[in-house]
Amino acid sequence: MRFGRITVAGLVALLGLLVATSARSGTRSDDIFRRALENRSTASSFVLFTLVSTDGRTRRQVAIPAPFLLGAIHREHHIPSTAAGQAAALKIALEQPERTFQFKDRAAVRNVQPRYTEKQLAAMRERLKDESQWGLRTGFNAGSGRLDSLYNRPNFREYSALRDAIAHVVIERGLLAGHGDIAGFLTVKQ
Repeated sequence: MRFGRITVAGLVALLGLLVATSARSGTRSDDIFRRALENRSTASSFVLFTLVSTDGRTRRQVAIPAPFLLGAIHREHHIPSTAAGQAAALKIALEQPERTFQFKDRAAVRNVQPRYTEKQLAAMRERLKDESQWGLRTGFNAGSGRLDSLYNRPNFREYSALRDAIAHVVIERGLLAGHGDIAGFLTVKQ
């Protein structure tokens, strides 16, 4: 059967190529995870991953700045902070099945603890549930966006906890979350 210049066989071949390319490139969440880890600037991106307790009994999805996860990997595996060591830690992070990590080293465990509670995360999920991706991207703008007030607190601990909980929600929604260089304002990218 022919449809103009394109045959059904041609369409099937094109569809197969698209599926194969998609399988190689991974999911959107894989892309966000990789981009966050590869961001070497002082304005870090957040990573969302599953953290398994040291005893293996509990699992929790957490969002933390990517350098904290890489630092935990360095500590856990005794990897030096050299260019080769950084490449090795990145490789371990990117190859971790289903972005699930368990750390036993005390310093590594401390490095990956989220600053927010489950209650704070639930509150931010509820508050942001009706926001579109466009609304999330434009709502956070160097501290002056219409959504920045959700985390803008004078107490740094509360500020960081709420900002990080929002970053968790933003990543769940398929966007890349980060924070500013000096001020630490939440940033959101496609």
